[in-house]
Amino acid sequence: MSATDSILSPGTVLAERYRLTEEIGRGGFGMVFRARQLNMDRDVAIKILPPKFMAVSDVVERFKRE
Repeated sequence: MSATDSILSPGTVLAERYRLTEEIGRGGFGMVFRARQLNMDRDVAIKILPPKFMAVSDVVERFKRE
């Protein structure tokens, strides 16, 4: 289990706007969650870049392009 796994789990609220409901995918550059956008009352998908990549500028740029 990584640090990201322990921080992000169903029920976690991000930016006071998105409540994670379930992890739906995982890959080399991130995790994808189904979430509820609270202010719009709709389901969305959120891809999260693991903290270990946040300081690697080319990885961050690639993530933004996706």
